[in-house]
Amino acid sequence: MAETDERFDGFKLNPAKQAVRIALIYFSLSMTWIFFTDLYHFISTGDQLSDFLFSVIKGCIYSIITGTVLYFVLKRYFTRLQTAVIHLNRSESKYHNLADNIDMGITRRDLNGRCLFVNRSSIEIAEKIPGFLKTASFEGKTPIETYTDPIISNALMNGITKTAAKAKPVTEELAYKDLFLEAKFFPEFDDKNNVVSVIIMVSDRTGQKVQLTKLQESEKFNRSLLNTFPGIVYIYDIVARKNVYSNRTLFEVIGYKKMDLDSPSPVSLEDIIHPDDLSFYNTLGVMKIKKLKDNDHFENTFRMKDSGGKWRWFKSREIVYKRSPAGEVQQMLGTATEITEIMEAESELISNSGYLNAVVEASPMAIFDLDSDGKVASIWNSSAERIFGFTQPEVLGKVLPIVDSSKAEEFRNNLKQNFAGEGMWAKELIRKNKAGNDIHISIYTKPIKDSTGKVVRVLAYNEDLSLRKQFESEISGYSNYLKMLYEAGLCTVGTFDLGEIYATLFKYIAKIVDAGSVVVSSYDERSRTLKCEASCISDNMVDVSFLPLLGLDDPRSGLQSKAILSGESILVKDYINQLENKDKMTFFDEHGSIDRDNNDYALPAAAMVIPLKHNNKIIGALQVFTYEPSGYTEEDLRRIEPLAVLIASAIERERLYATLSRELEEKKKALDEIRKLSKGLEQSPNSIVITDALGNIEYVNPHFTELTGYSVEEVYGKNPRILKSGDTQPGIHEDLWKTITSGEIWHGELLNRKKTGELYWESASIGPIFDEDNKITHYIAVKQDITEKKKRDAELNNSLLEKETMLKEIHHRVKNNLQVVSSLLNMQVEHYSHPEAIEAINTSRNRVKAMALVHENLYRSSNLMRTSMDSYIRMLVKNIYSAYGVPLERIKFTCNSEDFEFGLDTIIPLGLIINETISNSLKHAFPSGRSGDISISLRRCNDPLHKFLLVVKDNGIGLPAEFDAENTASLGMTLITSLATQLEGIAEISNSLGTEVRVLFNELKYKSRV
Repeated sequence: MAETDERFDGFKLNPAKQAVRIALIYFSLSMTWIFFTDLYHFISTGDQLSDFLFSVIKGCIYSIITGTVLYFVLKRYFTRLQTAVIHLNRSESKYHNLADNIDMGITRRDLNGRCLFVNRSSIEIAEKIPGFLKTASFEGKTPIETYTDPIISNALMNGITKTAAKAKPVTEELAYKDLFLEAKFFPEFDDKNNVVSVIIMVSDRTGQKVQLTKLQESEKFNRSLLNTFPGIVYIYDIVARKNVYSNRTLFEVIGYKKMDLDSPSPVSLEDIIHPDDLSFYNTLGVMKIKKLKDNDHFENTFRMKDSGGKWRWFKSREIVYKRSPAGEVQQMLGTATEITEIMEAESELISNSGYLNAVVEASPMAIFDLDSDGKVASIWNSSAERIFGFTQPEVLGKVLPIVDSSKAEEFRNNLKQNFAGEGMWAKELIRKNKAGNDIHISIYTKPIKDSTGKVVRVLAYNEDLSLRKQFESEISGYSNYLKMLYEAGLCTVGTFDLGEIYATLFKYIAKIVDAGSVVVSSYDERSRTLKCEASCISDNMVDVSFLPLLGLDDPRSGLQSKAILSGESILVKDYINQLENKDKMTFFDEHGSIDRDNNDYALPAAAMVIPLKHNNKIIGALQVFTYEPSGYTEEDLRRIEPLAVLIASAIERERLYATLSRELEEKKKALDEIRKLSKGLEQSPNSIVITDALGNIEYVNPHFTELTGYSVEEVYGKNPRILKSGDTQPGIHEDLWKTITSGEIWHGELLNRKKTGELYWESASIGPIFDEDNKITHYIAVKQDITEKKKRDAELNNSLLEKETMLKEIHHRVKNNLQVVSSLLNMQVEHYSHPEAIEAINTSRNRVKAMALVHENLYRSSNLMRTSMDSYIRMLVKNIYSAYGVPLERIKFTCNSEDFEFGLDTIIPLGLIINETISNSLKHAFPSGRSGDISISLRRCNDPLHKFLLVVKDNGIGLPAEFDAENTASLGMTLITSLATQLEGIAEISNSLGTEVRVLFNELKYKSRV
C-alpha cells in the first residue's frame, strides 16, 4: 500500500513500513535468543559443532517463517487501522463542513473558556457585536480575549460555569443594544462522565423579536376590537374541553366578572352551560366538528345560566381555528348571539298548539274532520291510523276511505245532517279498515261553524267497539275455559291412577287447542334421564312401555331437554326447521309402531313444550304437537300451562302416595323386626345388657338374671362393675372403656362374680349405639358363659402338651435312628474297596441324611406338622456339599425359594429329589475341578394341574448326548421320576446349557391312616 498522510494519535501511518519494522525486531530478538541458548547448550553438553550449527539453522528458519507470518498479520491490521482513520477524518471533515454551513453559531470551549472549535456563522454573529476584537485566529482565545465589552464575555463565561456545575443544558438570552441573541450551552463528558468541554449554539433572534413586537401590537388592536364587538366571541379547545378565550361581551351578557370564571375560581364556563347542551356538544357536536373542512362552519343553540340563575338561549356559529400537525381539529373560533326572547316566544306558541295537538293525539278515539264533500280536511290522529290502518298522507284531501260502497248512501245522509247543524251521539256503525275487515264503531260528531254561523267542518270522534265485542266474546270463552279447568282439577284429585289422569287431561287439552299428539315425560335429576310416561296420538292412548330411557344430552330427547334445563316453556312455530338431529329421532304412530326410517311419518308443524314443576323443582315435561300449519300462539301456551300444573301435581301426588305406602310397609316390617328382636333378646341364651351413655344399666334380659342371680330391680340404674371379681387381668377394663367410647366394638373375656360369690367366665362383645347425629346414646353387651368351655380348654391344652412332647420325642427318636443307619453305612464303607460299592453306600447314606434332616427340622420347629422349605433346602445342600467335599467357593449355590411350609409327606420326596439332582451335579457336571454354579428355584406356577414348580439347574458339562431319561437304568433318575409321581406331579430333564431338572408337583395332604 502506498504511503499516505493519514495520522493516528499523532503518528503517520504506513502499513508496510510499520509491519516490516516490527517483524525485523521480532526476527532479531528471536535469532539472538536461539543463538545464545543453542550456544549454551553446546558448551554445557559438549555436542558436536555440526549439531550446534544445525540447531542454529533450524531456529533461523523457524524465525524467518514466523516473522513472515507476523509481517502479513501486522500489515493487514495496520491497513484496516489506516482505513478506519481515513474514514474517521473524512467523517470529521464532513461534520466540520456541516457545522460551517449551518445558520446557527457553534463553538466548543473548554471549562476555562478557550475556543476549541468555531464555525463560520459564529464569526459572522460575533462581528455584529460592538467591541468584537478581530484576531488572526478565533480558536484558543477566551471570551475576554475576544470581546472588549465585559457584558458579552461575562455572559459566555457564566453560561459555561452553570453548564459545568449542573452537567445539564443551559439557555441564556442576551439583549445588547439593537441585537437580541439566544445562547444554548450543552455539556460534553469524558468516559468517567465528567464535564470536559461545552458546546455553545448562538442564534440571532433580532428579526424574530421585531416581528414579535409587531404581532403583540396587532394582537392588542384585535383584542380591543373583539371587546367592543356587540356579539360574543370565543375560542374553545375541543381536546381539553375548556374555553381558551372569551371577549368582554360574554361577561356583560351573563352578568359575571372575568375573574369569577378564571382559574382557580371554583366556577368554570362549562359549569354554567346547561348539562344537556354541554353533553350534546361534547358527543354529537364534536363528532360533526371533527369532520369540518377549513371553509365549513358548525351552528348550534345552547343555554347558559346568568349570575341571577336564569337560563339564557344563545345561537353560535363556529369555524376551525387550529389543527394538530396530523390535521385533526383542536380549537374552534366561534361567535354567539343571544336569542332568549325568540326562543321564549316560540316556546309559548309551540306550547299552545302542542297542547291541542297532544289532546287530539292522546285521545283513544279516532278523530278527523270532514268538509262538505266528505273529504278529510286537516285532522287524522294516530288513533285513526291505528283503528283504520290508513296513514295521514293517505287520507288528507280525499273522501273518507273507511266507508264501504254499500254504506255510501248512509254516509251522505249523515254528512247532510251534520252540515245542517245537527250532530250525532253514540251512533253504532260498521266501517272498513284498510285490510277490508269490518270495524264496529260508535260515532260522535260536532259541526264547526265560522263567525257567521255557517257550518264549515264536521269534527268526528269514532270509538272502536271491536275490542269491547272481542272482550265480551273472550269473557264468555274464558268462563268456559275456567269451567274446564275446574272439572279437570276435580278429575285429578279423585284418583291416584296416573293412566286415568293422563287420559282425562289429554282430552281437556284437545278441547282447548288442536292437539295432534300429546306426550308426558318424567325427569330423574340424579340420573339426568327422561322417561316417557304417557302419549296420546289422534285421541288414542299409546303404549309407551317399550320406549327406552333417554339421557338429558341425548339428541333424541328433542326440545324437552331445553325446557327442563331452562325451566321455561318453549313455543315452536316452525317445528321441522327448529328440531335438531331429526335423523336421530324416534317416531311412532297411534298404534305404537315405530317408524324406523322416518320417511312416511308426518312431522308436527308446531309444538308447545312446558316443564312440569312442583315446588320449583322440575319433574318432567309436557309436549303438545299440532300438524296444522297455523301452529300455536302465546295465548295457547298460557291456556295449556295450568293443565301442566295439574299433571305435575298428579305425578308428585302419585309419587308421594307410593312413598307413603312404601314407608308404611317398611315401618310395618320394622315393627315386625323389632318384635322379633325383642323376642330374640328375651329368649337369647346369652346375657344381654344395655346401658346409657354413662354406663348405667337400663335393660337386662332373663338369661342375665338366671346367670348372675341378680333381679332386674337390683341392677337397674347400677353400673356393670357390680359383677367385677377383682381377678380380671389389669388394664382389661380400661381398654374396654377406651374402645367403646371411641365408637368401636370391644371383644374379650371377663372373669366376673355372681351374686352368690361364685366366679364365672364370660366371652363379651360390647359396642356403642349411635343416634341420627352419630352421637353415642347407649352401650350394648352380649355375653356368653364360657366357664365350662374354659375348663375343657384347659384339659385339652394339657392333653395337647403331652401329645406334642410325645411327637417331638418321636421325631427325635426317628432322627436318631436314621443317624444310626447313616453311621452304620459309614462303617460299612470301610470294608469295601470297589469304587462303585463305595459310591452306592455313600449315596444311600446321603438319602438317609436327607430324611433325617426333615425330622430334625420338625423337632426344632414350633409347628410339629410343617416346616419351612427354604431353610430345609439350604441345610440339605450344605450337608451334600460337605459329604462330597466340594467347597462353595468352587461351585457356587443360589436358592430362590418362596417361603413355603410343607408337611412331612411332601418334604421327604422333595428332599430326596434335591439330594439326587445336587449329588449328580457335584459328581458329574464339573469334572477335573472346574468351577460352576448350581441353583434351586421353588415357586408357585400357573399350570392348571399342578400348583408348585421345583427347578434344579447347573451350568456344567451336561448329560451325554445319547442320554434318554425314560429308558435310563440309573437309580437316581428312576428315583426322581418315581418321587415326582408320588407328589402327583411330573419330572422333566433338559440338557441345553448344563442340566436342568423341572418338577411340577402338588402338596400332599395328610391322610389319616387306620
